Amino acid sequence: DALAERQEGRSIKDTILARRRFEGVQEPIVFNEFGDVTRRLFMTIARGGEFVVVD
Repeated sequence: DALAERQEGRSIKDTILARRRFEGVQEPIVFNEFGDVTRRLFMTIARGGEFVVVD
């Protein structure tokens, strides 16, 4: 998405930071004003051959 939206002379990094939100595999990826991603933390374990989120 960022490559398609990038304007001539603008870096991919600046394009990503300007857009701020992308749909990720597990949840949306949102960049703050410093370029950092804040995410919900969770732990998973393998149970019965599947990964399960621990409450």
